[in-house]
Amino acid sequence: MRWFTGILASLAMSCTPIGHDGPEGPWPYLPVKMRIHPVSHVTAEGKSQQLALHIEFLDKDGCPTRSTGVLMVACWEPGQAHIERTIELGDQETNNHVFNRATRTYEVIMDLPPEPRASSIRVDLTLHDGTISLSATGVVTAAQPVPVPSP
Repeated sequence: MRWFTGILASLAMSCTPIGHDGPEGPWPYLPVKMRIHPVSHVTAEGKSQQLALHIEFLDKDGCPTRSTGVLMVACWEPGQAHIERTIELGDQETNNHVFNRATRTYEVIMDLPPEPRASSIRVDLTLHDGTISLSATGVVTAAQPVPVPSP
């Protein structure tokens, strides 16, 4: 039976552009902001739990956009080892695989400890030419499992 847990007693979000005032150049839809999207959630099946982290990039007009570059995701709990993933968005096949067309976000799946309490998350994006570097942070808290009705 599959169980879903709410994230989200708190998903504290912040995004900070680092060292770049806005897109300059031929492509006006470069990402200038990044956030951990509220559709992010934790799923549980038995003792196994996974975080489905949705990362959204916004252009200078505030519209969702895609990106290239290196996406680094770190997740940790106090006293626990870091769980890290590096995703090469410059690879077209990888970019298409992790991009969720319905939510217009990049979905990163990460295994969590069996009984997570409150996990901190940090996401960093760096474009290959180094012109844009973005960061977002959040805290994921797992609620009590809620059964999903069978069809």
